[in-house]
Amino acid sequence: MFQVCLFPRRNETSLQQQPLLNESEWAEKAASFGIHLGEGSCYLPVLALPERIVDVESRFGGAHLVQFVLDNTLNESISTEGCVNLSLDERHAILLFPFHITLKRNVHEEIRTALRQAQQAFHQYMRIDLSLYIGELCNDLPSLKKQILTFWMVNLVMELELKYIVMQHFVSNFKAELLHLGERISMEEMAGRLNLNASHFSRLFKKETGETFVEFVTRSKVERARELLDTSDASIEQIAEQLGFEHTSYFIKLFRGFTQLSPSEYRRKM
Repeated sequence: MFQVCLFPRRNETSLQQQPLLNESEWAEKAASFGIHLGEGSCYLPVLALPERIVDVESRFGGAHLVQFVLDNTLNESISTEGCVNLSLDERHAILLFPFHITLKRNVHEEIRTALRQAQQAFHQYMRIDLSLYIGELCNDLPSLKKQILTFWMVNLVMELELKYIVMQHFVSNFKAELLHLGERISMEEMAGRLNLNASHFSRLFKKETGETFVEFVTRSKVERARELLDTSDASIEQIAEQLGFEHTSYFIKLFRGFTQLSPSEYRRKM
């Protein structure tokens, strides 16, 4: 199988991002990748992506290693002559199967068999479940680029939907998790759990909850502190330590900011 990286590294420009102004230049570059369109030849594109990608990246030690595993396992498990493996990004690949229209062979079924074998290889040897999305036949460069961009948009929508679901689950379950944490909780750490960068996570969080991550954490800890003051004999210092505050004085300051009372004053009023 011929393999090529479709996304740019450093200052390179990808085939995907170039405008289709000079089709002959595109044809020449595509041919250098092993893609030969025209004169009746077609390709059937297939989008390949590992499921539960965050867990996979954690197990293999990062996105770059996942890309290495994805590319090499695809190359080893698919033996279709003329098939081209395009790396869409570090998590996804596009397979271009040459498609020769003939009555003598069921090319669609041959490709599906090759894909099933690839899925079995990923599951058996890598313990990865591989999702595959079959596109539409492409017989020229404009239709091929359109299909690649369609795959990219499908993947983008899927990731946004997944992150929205995960964010909702995170917001609804984070407070319960927070009660058991005796350490400082950073926005960067939480963003990493959702596989988001910190700034994007911050915007999503504010949109979903109506408050910043810091405000949410502080309010949740103050609410937990009030519960502990109401129901336990723990000292102010012990409660501050239990909720992950390094300095009791800072805990008292935050508590007063939310309740207009110090923890001691709050406890005496009860």
